[in-house]
Amino acid sequence: MTRTTRNTLLITALFIGIYIVLRNLPSVKCEVLHYEVTKTTEQGIEMCADGPSGMIDLEKVSFPGVFDLMSPTELVQGETYEGIFTIGGPRGGTILPHELAITHTERIHLLVVHESLEDYHHLHPTPSSNLGQWTFEFEPSLTGAYNIYVETVPIRTKKQLMLHQSINVLPAADSLKQQSQNSVTNTHLEWNFYNKKLRKRSWIDFEIKLTHPEGEALKLEKVMDAYSHVVAFSENVVGYAHIHPLEEDNAPDPVSPTFQFRFFSGESGNYRLWAQFQIEGKPVFKSYDFVIP
Repeated sequence: MTRTTRNTLLITALFIGIYIVLRNLPSVKCEVLHYEVTKTTEQGIEMCADGPSGMIDLEKVSFPGVFDLMSPTELVQGETYEGIFTIGGPRGGTILPHELAITHTERIHLLVVHESLEDYHHLHPTPSSNLGQWTFEFEPSLTGAYNIYVETVPIRTKKQLMLHQSINVLPAADSLKQQSQNSVTNTHLEWNFYNKKLRKRSWIDFEIKLTHPEGEALKLEKVMDAYSHVVAFSENVVGYAHIHPLEEDNAPDPVSPTFQFRFFSGESGNYRLWAQFQIEGKPVFKSYDFVIP
């Protein structure tokens, strides 16, 4: 075998190996994650919700990245938690802010939920340095474990990246009364499911209607470029479904704004939906529980 032939075979084998590795990198199809490239902006590649999303279990689907959360030694109920984190890429090294696409008006979505699913926060971290560090704040209402999920899309891969860490919150010294966001608003939310029977691993269609208890008009404002958002969590599942409203082109009815949603369920079990709105600059969260037999 000549030297040229040997080098050619080695190069060919190398490229075949690279191809196999890239083909087997964990990913989830766009039609499940609802992300699709739509246009290029000055800030990067703009992504948008192009369809329904699915329930992602991070114990079954592994994403190529590292969520390095730098937590204080103690987190206390009722006290503001100031978190710092970085996101590592599949080949090592920290992913920098300009290397992340803008998805639903933000480069990173941070979903924070208590293990009981009783307390939920949707946050948008801000870059704190040129080294890829991000900062965020939230006030834990409950004690115990909180799951923190990073959702972003690196421009290089154009694929959604979902990563997870958990933190533990200690009781407050003055025995602070535990209260979730589920009761922090004077609005009423009605949930209506279109499915005659809820089934595991199937499409679930529903609508939500928001009203004021005295029939007053609600001055809804857009958050993440939509008037409403819903996130689905499932008991004992590390993961979620980030659901955006269907066909929201016009401003909603101010007296009884109604929105339609669709998502692909996971396995049987107890589910909790968290709906998010914004009224006069303040976030409004409402939850709803259901069971998939």
